[in-house]
Formats: sequence, C-alpha cells, structure tokens
Amino acid sequence: MNLFIFTNSTGCMCYEGTNFIPNASYVDGLQEYHPEGMWINGVTILNVHKTLPQILKGTKRIAVLHFGVCEALSHPPVNFLNLWIAVLLQQLADSCLYQTFIVPKMVKAVESLANEKPEYFLSLEPKEFEYILDNIFWMLQGTKTLIVGMSQPNSGSPSHWISQAWEYNEVMKKGCEKYNVEFLDIWESFKDYVQDSSHLNIEGHKQLLEKVKYFIGENNG
Repeated sequence: MNLFIFTNSTGCMCYEGTNFIPNASYVDGLQEYHPEGMWINGVTILNVHKTLPQILKGTKRIAVLHFGVCEALSHPPVNFLNLWIAVLLQQLADSCLYQTFIVPKMVKAVESLANEKPEYFLSLEPKEFEYILDNIFWMLQGTKTLIVGMSQPNSGSPSHWISQAWEYNEVMKKGCEKYNVEFLDIWESFKDYVQDSSHLNIEGHKQLLEKVKYFIGENNG
C-alpha cells in the first residue's frame, strides 16, 4: 500500500485546554498502525499542491488530506508581520514553509496594510482555495482519497473565524461531491472536542483515528 497523509497542526497536535499533549494525535496513532506511510507537512493547500506531483507514483495509493485552517482563519496583518519577520530574521523556518505559507501571507498582509484594511486578511480567498482544490482533485484521480473537514472553532475564538471556517468547510464538501471523493465532516460531531480554533483533545483524536483507520482499511483490499 502506498499511503500518504497531508496534515496541518490540527491533525498532529493534541491539546487538553491550553496544554499540549505529546504523542496523542490521530496522526501519531496512524504512524503506529501504518509505519510504511508517508507523513507530509500539509500546513497549507499550496504545499499540498506543490508536493503531490513528486509523490504520486505506484499503482495502489491511499491519501488522507487535512488542511484549510491556515487559509480560512484570518489575522491582523500587523500581528502576522511582526511574528514572521522575527522568525525570518532568526532563520527558524524551513524553505517549504517560506514558500507556501510565510511569504504568501506576508505579501497579503503588506497589501492589506497598503489598502488600509488593518483588521484582518485571508491568505487565500474561498474562490482561490476552490480553484487550487480542483487542481488537487484532478491530480488525485485514481487515488482513494479522504478529505478531513474543518473543526468548528470553539466559543473562545474570534466570531468571524467560525463563519470563515464554515465557508471553507463547505468549499471542501462541495468539491468532494463534485469529484466523488470521500469527505469526513467533523464540524458538528467533533465540536465538543475542539480546544481552540481547530485543535482537538485526546478523545477527539481517538475518535478521528478510528474513522481514518476505517477508511484506510476499507480501501486497502
């Protein structure tokens, strides 16, 4: 089996409240059951789009994609620039992160400030996200694919994050319907497990692990 997993921090980081719990995510669990899998940084849809052509080889492929948070949730441009300029100066980020997350969002942040829109900005508008997702679905033809939907940000998150996350979740859901790809909708069923804007607690990761394992098992015959 040629299994590969693209995930952002929602899939590989577990929290109880504000406490990070190591080795407790559903991705950690999958690595125990499927050590042969490829575990790829899917922090943004741009990274997935860039990396897919390099790994789509072999005859039997199963893919799990878990992304969307970095595009859906907006931030004040000044806050983002202050953070990542410091990171750039300290040279702490890898080249892939520069190309697919930091630089595009810094450009958007600068444009937002130049246009006097200081409240918040999106790195990709929903239509841009949908266009890239269409390209990804096209590349994944012949691959058994599961798209994990967006977590519902909890009540402590900025109010506009909930509507934004919902909009991007709908883009992914409709794209899966269009291309006959399985969509795992966790918006309502997992909302009690969400600890912040997207990250799940231990029980949430346990439940998600079982659902993803079931998908892999059903498509590994």
